[in-house]
Amino acid sequence: MKVQITELDVKGGDAAAKAATTKDVWDAAVKGGASGLTFWGVSGRHSRIGNDAGLPFDQQMKLKGSMKDAIR
Repeated sequence: MKVQITELDVKGGDAAAKAATTKDVWDAAVKGGASGLTFWGVSGRHSRIGNDAGLPFDQQMKLKGSMKDAIR
């Protein structure tokens, strides 16, 4: 069975905590062989919650440092 994480939306805590949670979910998805990981937007520019905390890209659509570490 293929598993996908859909509509990932990290709320609560400061930006560092949200980034850490996002990284933990990303790592678990990759390690577990998930076939997809979908966020509620990719940056604050496109987020339904209006900020980029917990999303992989910043307002200028540049990959955030915390996510650079997560995908290596």
